[in-house]
Amino acid sequence: MSVRGKQVQNGTYEFDYMRAPDTRTRWQIIRDGFHNSTEGTYCGHTPKKWVCLLMYFISPSHIFLINNIITICFYIFLMMLLIGFHRMLRNTRNSYLSRFYNPCVTLIFYACFFAGLAILFSICMKGMLATLSYEKPKWTLSSSIIGTNPGLGFRPISDNPDERSLIWYSASNATDIQKWTQRLDQFLENYISPSLLPNGGRNQQICSYNKPAKPGNVCAVDVNNWGPCSPNQQYGFNNSAPCVFIKLNRIYGWIPEYYNDTQNLSPDMPESLVKYIKSVDASWLNTVWVSCKGENPHDRENIGEINYYPDGHGFPGFYYPYENIPGYLSPVVAVHFVRPTRNQIINIECRAWAKNIEYSSIRSEKKGAVHFELMVDE
Repeated sequence: MSVRGKQVQNGTYEFDYMRAPDTRTRWQIIRDGFHNSTEGTYCGHTPKKWVCLLMYFISPSHIFLINNIITICFYIFLMMLLIGFHRMLRNTRNSYLSRFYNPCVTLIFYACFFAGLAILFSICMKGMLATLSYEKPKWTLSSSIIGTNPGLGFRPISDNPDERSLIWYSASNATDIQKWTQRLDQFLENYISPSLLPNGGRNQQICSYNKPAKPGNVCAVDVNNWGPCSPNQQYGFNNSAPCVFIKLNRIYGWIPEYYNDTQNLSPDMPESLVKYIKSVDASWLNTVWVSCKGENPHDRENIGEINYYPDGHGFPGFYYPYENIPGYLSPVVAVHFVRPTRNQIINIECRAWAKNIEYSSIRSEKKGAVHFELMVDE
């Protein structure tokens, strides 16, 4: 086989300085790109090197990057593709396309390269999506960023970003009242009309402490138990006795640890709640209790009487755990402020009570509680 080089004189050839000429055929170059028996390499690396690379990628600090074998194959194929084309397009002088340059070859190379990238990306994406579930999150409770401490929310909320925590209206202004009641109508529309739910609410059932939901069913929220906080009474806004709805944020799989031992209640519980817990039937004790109060002495003087609907003073335990079953609606507590002092801003804090709900009164974080202000003008 003749040795390729540049002929400078008759019978005299010049080769690259200090570089041995490559006498292999083009097929041998491609074959050696996959397996070089002389050097003992596969795709440019020895088996020992491949083991080291594999151990690096599957180590605990990198396992989240490569969660299945498809991703490993992705990197291997890329290396094979690059090395194969690299050696195929190199002539014996190690200069690219110096003798057989053709723009079509470059075009074909990049077309194959990016097509391979697109196909392998699609395969990896499909493999990743196959590990995810639409019914259950991969990371739950303490493993998730949400954690295990549900927060509280309230409705209605103002549309004004500067007044998000302020409920302020005039009891003599029908337009003002309608504005707030419409916000509650919008929030409670699925509770009032379960047929609006994606599954039409067909799997909802009336539950009780002695009758939990059947498998595949969810507990309905009975709007007829809201008393003066019902929609047909305008949620009390027209009587200067507004209702604020409190809800506990959903956390998949979270199960409350109840204060269901009347001899072992939290010392921070308000006396009215302790008295209520000791008076109810024992079957009602598996409840996430809710209490509201004025934050400061001035607020407590002006807040007036507070009632809770439905009867139970909290979120019944048969609504938990939340498991993302279609038709599920979070339980709500309607807090009825019977006669708050007019023309006064009242700072209110509502708190949820369970052994595994952490509490913090710092307003910037408000763990296990929610803050809002109420002002009813003449």
